Amino acid sequence: AHEIKNPLTPILLAVQEARDAYRGDDAEYRALLDECEEIVREEVDSLRNLVRDFGDFARLPRPEPRPGDLMELVRDLAQLYGDERLIVEAGDERLTCNFDPAALRRALINLIDNGLAACREAGRPGGPGRPGHPERVILAVARRAREIQLTVTDQGVGIPAANLARIFKPDFTTKDEGMGLGLAIVDSIVAGHGGRIDVKSEEGTGTSLTLRLPLAGAGVEPNDQEGTDS
Repeated sequence: AHEIKNPLTPILLAVQEARDAYRGDDAEYRALLDECEEIVREEVDSLRNLVRDFGDFARLPRPEPRPGDLMELVRDLAQLYGDERLIVEAGDERLTCNFDPAALRRALINLIDNGLAACREAGRPGGPGRPGHPERVILAVARRAREIQLTVTDQGVGIPAANLARIFKPDFTTKDEGMGLGLAIVDSIVAGHGGRIDVKSEEGTGTSLTLRLPLAGAGVEPNDQEGTDS
């Protein structure tokens, strides 16, 4: 990744310098230089994104779960995205469990961003059951007897059935940019919490991904009752 990244800026600067050095009045040649610069710039940006994704995956630290209030993280995400993009379905009570705030935040942001992108790609006139917004994602939080469930749902383009078994593999992507490491990173973070991810998707309808985190040793608050949603 380092060897790829180093020459990118000189490559782009060299092409831009060649474009700017032309002093002639040939409009067609000027347009050709501009087009070449644009193509090189786009490809350099694509390589930079690829290198960034690869570096992020390679440097991904192992989650370090510690007791905390999961609802603080959920409220932080609600404030970050605003209700025009994210609908939060959760109670107001504390939800104490062992988790790594930074790692889990990264995983949820990745899923939410993917959901918003899927909505834009689908060109939906409204979000999940909430008309009036072109893109909107639901984050639902629930506590069951032995686990906490964090579900991110969108009404985007959906995932073809043939791809569902591959979406968490580091080398799989259907996007034009990047390496497709986003969901692989999410999977690694959830596994580091001792949990798992379930995915349900229908092509042309939308996708729902559920992070299931174990409650073992979570230190549940006394006013919490097993089997209730929070």
